[in-house]
Amino acid sequence: MHVDTDRTKTWPPRGSRLSMSKKDLQQLRREYESRGWTVERTSNDHLRWTPPFKATPVFSASTPSEYRAFKNLRSTLRRTERAAGRRTD
Repeated sequence: MHVDTDRTKTWPPRGSRLSMSKKDLQQLRREYESRGWTVERTSNDHLRWTPPFKATPVFSASTPSEYRAFKNLRSTLRRTERAAGRRTD
């Protein structure tokens, strides 16, 4: 059995959609700000997503390093809206 020991290979491959870009986060931010959410940077360089209705704010990293962090943030924002009866999907 051959084991590949080439440490010059990177994972995930460059240019793959397994990582999140600034553009993805900016697009999500614009989408939720258009719905009335307030997004602000905290003193620890995280983002506080405050909904326009009475609910607990959602906190996230300002630079999520992996694609799951972005998907989890989007899911949490959707669940927050759904719990308040603001989202139908």
